Order: sequence, then C-alpha cells, then structure tokens
Amino acid sequence: AMQDVIEITKVYIDSILLIPEDLVSWNIRDCELSYKVNSPTDPVIWPIFGGVVGGMLLLLIALLALFIWYRNRMTNLSKLPQPVRWQYEQYYVNPASWTQDKTKKFYKKLLSPGSEDYDRMHKFFFEYLQASEEFEIREAFAIYNPLLVTSFINNRNIITSRMVGSANVFAKQDWLNHKEHKAKSIVHDMYTKRCIQTGWNATLDVPILLTCHGTDYGVANAIASTGFAALSSVDAGWYGSGVYFSTFVMYTCPYFAYRSDPAVLISFVTLGNVYPVTESHIGPESLIGTSLKSGYTAHYVGVLADGNTPDWKNAENLDLYDEVVVSQEPQISPVYLIRLATKNLRQILEGWESSNQREPPSR
Repeated sequence: AMQDVIEITKVYIDSILLIPEDLVSWNIRDCELSYKVNSPTDPVIWPIFGGVVGGMLLLLIALLALFIWYRNRMTNLSKLPQPVRWQYEQYYVNPASWTQDKTKKFYKKLLSPGSEDYDRMHKFFFEYLQASEEFEIREAFAIYNPLLVTSFINNRNIITSRMVGSANVFAKQDWLNHKEHKAKSIVHDMYTKRCIQTGWNATLDVPILLTCHGTDYGVANAIASTGFAALSSVDAGWYGSGVYFSTFVMYTCPYFAYRSDPAVLISFVTLGNVYPVTESHIGPESLIGTSLKSGYTAHYVGVLADGNTPDWKNAENLDLYDEVVVSQEPQISPVYLIRLATKNLRQILEGWESSNQREPPSR
C-alpha cells in the first residue's frame, strides 16, 4: 500500500509540474522515492525546479508520517472490543464535531438528546450504572484525551501480557486460601457479573469495567484534562490507597449531591488481577491507607449503602454495592462527563439513604 502511495505521488508531481522525462530520473525501491536531475538544457530552470520538487518531497514525507501515525493509532485501538473501540474512533470519524478544551489537552463533544452518542451515554448511566431515573441531565459530553487513551491502551497490553504469559505470578488467586474464602468468592462473583453485563468483556482475557466517579463539574474537567493522580485524587481510603470508583451511580451520589455544580465522570477501568476485599475497615485486617495487596492491581469491595462491609453470613439477602480501587492512573480512561441539574438532587439522595437505612454523611 505504501508503494502505491509513492507511485501515485510520482505521477502527481510529473503531471502538475510537466517535468520532461529526459530531465529527471525517478527511482522507486523499498518504499522510497528519490530522483536525479539530469543536465538541463536551460540553466534557469534549475533553481525553480529544485525548489518546487524539494517542497513536494517534504510534503510527501509529512503525509507518509501522518499515515504511519494514523495506522499505528488504529492498530492499537483494534485490540479493544468493538463497543469500546467505537468510543475512541468516533473522534477520528468526525473531528469537526469535537471542541478542544481550553487546556488544549483533551477534546469533548456536546451530546444532543436523541442522537446515537446520547443514547449510548444514557444507557451507560441509567442501565449499566443504575442511576435513578429521577436524575435530570443538564448536559453531557463525550471525552477524548489522546494522552490518557494511549496510556490506557499501553497499560492494558502490559497487564494482559503479564496475566496471560505468567499467570502464576500476575494472575494468582491466593485469596482462595484465605479463611474468608467463601465471602471473597461472593465478592469476586459480584465483580464478574458487573463485567459481564455490558457484553463487551466476553472475549477479553482482562475485562474493561464501566465505572463512575461523582464530583464537581470543574473538578471533572480537570480530571479529563490531566487525569486523577494529578489532582491528588488518590484516597487513603478504607479499602486501600488509590483512586476510588463504583459501578453504581447511586452509591457515589453523596459525593456530588451537595456540590453547587454536580457531575459524574464515566470511565473505562482495567482492573487486571483483582483482590476481592471482605476485610472490615475497623477490623484487625483493616486495609485503611495500605497499598494494594501484593500481586494484585486492583481491589474490588462488596459494601452496604453506608460503605461498610456486610455480615457475609447473611449477604445473600442484602442489597450490595461496590467500591473499586486502582493505584495506577493508566488503568483509567474517562469517556463521558455528565453535568447534573441540582433540582431535587438532595431529595433523591435522602430517599435512597432512607430506603437503604444509610445515615446521611456529616458535612
């Protein structure tokens, strides 16, 4: 294909400049284009001809570099499942519909109700992440940050290679030997079910989990620009030190309901090797402020609405939520920024807290 591009370029230069065949000898070999100027009969043509052809060759080099960059970008995206890949490809399909943020570090597209993009976001938010239908979306944006996306894909490749190639080291499950292994199996099954619901993880060795993070609109924009770690969003946390997410919007509601400009970031997260947490934050095995368990790249926690781990002996009859903890920023790729109306937001939260017997947070 590259040889064809070069051949076409030669014909284009000849046709535009009307170059006599006895003046220039072209050499096309090994995907390279070179020329040799024969002795011209008119010396005046040399500076004009040399300058024009030189400019055309520089243009060709730039086009080839752009082609290689685009091909590599598409090759990286091709390793993702189609529904996830589509999230990033839409920027390349119609870049004119995207605007660059004032930080010039990411692009966002305002989603119009009724459009395919909006319907996809709506499904993520209300169906997969189980947001209350009472939430009113003020406006929603698709997010594309080239640097964060590249880091996300490269990190996925590394994690997948390690877990598949050296499973005994990077995909170990020594939690099966824990005294609470039955409870941990329940939590791990929760994680598996949350992965399966979106459909795109069926063929993946390492799932991509759809998550949400509640915050303020200004903070959400900053995260989309520079990532979570740059904002010191790493939480010492009850269940380990890292960046916290959930796969339930309602569980994150206390983190945005009292904000003057509430927002939710929806992100793809590669958890990798998951440690199922059942340890209470007030028990002897508390993980407060600790690093992630050795050999694991994420913690997945089954929790009650108040954030505590349940009595696992009676967990089957309880409404459980989750917390997701990752320590590496490249494991995260923000894809949607949703700005919520403040109307009735506190009443929605209070109703959820009441139905789950959760004490309102002190503020």
